[in-house]
Amino acid sequence: MPPGLRLELCPAAGRGTAIEKDAALKCEEGIVMKRLLAILLCAALLTGCTQPGISTVNEDEEISLVLSEPQPSGETLREDGQIQTDFSQHTISIPEEEYFAAVTADWSLRLLGELREDGENLLISPLSIGQALGLAANGMKGETLNQTLGFLGGGISLSALNQEYTAQRSRLEEYRDAAVRIANSIWYDESLTVREDFLNLASSQYSTEIAGTDFSSSEAISRINAWKEEKTEGKITDLFPELSEDTALCLVNAVYFNALWESEVPSYAVLTGRDFYPADGSTQKTDYMSSVETYLHAEGASGILKPYQEKDLAFLAVLPDGDLSSYLDSLTGEKLLALLDSAGTETAATHLPIFEMQMEKSLLLNNAMQNLGVGDMFDPTAADLSGISGDAGDLWVDQMVHKTFIRVDRKGTEAAAATGMAMEAGAAAPVERKAVILNRPFLFAVMDMKTKTPLFLGVYESAA
Repeated sequence: MPPGLRLELCPAAGRGTAIEKDAALKCEEGIVMKRLLAILLCAALLTGCTQPGISTVNEDEEISLVLSEPQPSGETLREDGQIQTDFSQHTISIPEEEYFAAVTADWSLRLLGELREDGENLLISPLSIGQALGLAANGMKGETLNQTLGFLGGGISLSALNQEYTAQRSRLEEYRDAAVRIANSIWYDESLTVREDFLNLASSQYSTEIAGTDFSSSEAISRINAWKEEKTEGKITDLFPELSEDTALCLVNAVYFNALWESEVPSYAVLTGRDFYPADGSTQKTDYMSSVETYLHAEGASGILKPYQEKDLAFLAVLPDGDLSSYLDSLTGEKLLALLDSAGTETAATHLPIFEMQMEKSLLLNNAMQNLGVGDMFDPTAADLSGISGDAGDLWVDQMVHKTFIRVDRKGTEAAAATGMAMEAGAAAPVERKAVILNRPFLFAVMDMKTKTPLFLGVYESAA
């Protein structure tokens, strides 16, 4: 179902109040004494009619806040209008207006590659992960912030990152032929002192609802789960089955998406019981939708774009010429944008599987994020989340988890995702056309075509 982020905190010895020092000493003695900062990212993509009424944030006051921001390293603007930046061992060279889209596609693909296991279906939500980490970044400082900015934005400033995500939310929520709702909330334990400037920024720039609660009571998780379920139309339940009574703060992001295909696939165009060929050489049976879609092509792959009723949204399916693993190893954000740019008037006959994909267990993202250069926030000796509460080293990310769901059928797409971080303290005349038959492992995405950014990204490798 939708994404969530969970952070668990444990106070460092010798710092803070007497209570915090005592908690730190107990940790050293091996007694579990944790304060949990949970960031929950919830996203749901649904077919059918939408229901209005997602609550908005009450912004009684707005402030002008200037934060100290790191300067992008290795970023140059060339005479031909291209930006070239070196980040996380990747160099992207594309038109300036497409830079953020290319960076987003790039980290999405690299994260997918880190999490992928051969032969297994996988889905992540870059929309939810990006929005939640963007909000959390405003509580980071020093190298912890630098690493997150390098990952999410290729080294752009924090204010620029906030502007990108604010614009993204505004644009998606303005669509008339698709319902996109993005909501944020912060739930803090009343015993925790949260920096007022962080809360004000979260409210003014991320439209965050803020509420105090008592995490020692079971009602806290019930309230959070109820909020999350409301925002996702009931698609996300029990992302956090339980929270420690020492939880200090929860950041929750919820995304709801509802869109139908531009043209519903008629029932007579559904092919039942046809073969699908996984990479292991076996044969599986599944149902396919037969249709004609916009044809894409690039070196090493071909694909299709299937539009939703909202013209700026589309389902992307990419079929490698060879095996999926080799193709993904060479695919970058820049190459994905080039594939999208190949769309023209040419069409292709396609068979797209009707499928449902659900991650039964949450994906732990810690190792993947560290492999991609975002490591300090997981290290109690290096993390600096003092922009949220306390001093550098008081808070760190204990775990970051992600859960997703998607259904693709002849009417449209239904999907959901959840990410969590836990911080610890411390009919025309016949014509010849291409054919893209998706009967072997392929890459897919739900795309915002206006900005060329993936909202959801996955691989379909098994019909079982």
